[in-house]
Amino acid sequence: MIRQPLLLTSGISDLLGIPEQQFFRRSEESTAAGILADKALAMIGAPETFSRNGHDLPVWPAGFNGSISHCQGEAAVAVRQGQPLGIDMEKISRVTDKIFDRIAVPAEKAAAVYADTALFRATLFCCKEACWKLLQHFECGSPGWREITVRHLGQNRLAAYSCNIDMHGVYLLHKDMLIVI
Repeated sequence: MIRQPLLLTSGISDLLGIPEQQFFRRSEESTAAGILADKALAMIGAPETFSRNGHDLPVWPAGFNGSISHCQGEAAVAVRQGQPLGIDMEKISRVTDKIFDRIAVPAEKAAAVYADTALFRATLFCCKEACWKLLQHFECGSPGWREITVRHLGQNRLAAYSCNIDMHGVYLLHKDMLIVI
């Protein structure tokens, strides 16, 4: 059975029970995201907790799938029973023109002319990251930035394509961050 994903977000300092910091180490962000994943799995009735394999990659309980992301003091996780999914979060202002030029295909660059530039760049970046995480569940290798194409469908909906797989998702704003599932 495929269920809609459950999305949880939290401040890393809240999850770790420590004072707010300007910068968190990557290991602290990763630990906090794992704690949030455990909370989300418990909420949807998973019989086991979140873990990581020897390569520090997420391992989800049988029959459950999820994806984690963390960025600048915030963590996000999406989990569900059924099909795999991908999530990414990014501070909107961090995706620069230089990054956008490196990841966008010509059609995406043309579409950017008609959009809120900072939000469009962040959406494209997050969508491609979320798709890359999702595609790790399929036998198609690790596609590059320009091997994943993204289209905005309106009303915070996105479509992406890579490795002969059509993907659909949504984006939402959280504080000064963008989250794509």
